[in-house]
Amino acid sequence: MSRVELTALPGVKPLLKGRVPQLIVLMLMLAGYLFATVAGLIGTPVGSSNFGIVFVWIAWWAVLILVAVPVLGRGWCSVCPIPLPGEWIQRGAVLGPVSNKPRWPDLRWPRPLRNIWLQSAAFLLLALFSAVLLTNPG
Repeated sequence: MSRVELTALPGVKPLLKGRVPQLIVLMLMLAGYLFATVAGLIGTPVGSSNFGIVFVWIAWWAVLILVAVPVLGRGWCSVCPIPLPGEWIQRGAVLGPVSNKPRWPDLRWPRPLRNIWLQSAAFLLLALFSAVLLTNPG
């Protein structure tokens, strides 16, 4: 089985290395995320009629499980809009490189919480109460 070097194709390397194409994708993802969030909060409380619930829990979840994770692996994490505003604030720029000047105090995550248990507990709670989340957007 032969391998194909994608960056050898014309136009692929600038797309992957450039900051503007990534910014465009991130902005589209952020706009979709905000739209789904607002639609979920102000839409109808009927789960099957609320765009936010249908999009996130049916469409996006299915794409994530069936396509994104098996095909892209952790690549889909690079366009996740959830940490985007915090990263921009911490970096001090949207497109520019990381600022050398510290903008915030050096706050560290507590040592007892530097493991997988907090994430596992949050996922367990989400899984346990997913039926309630799917039927009640507010």
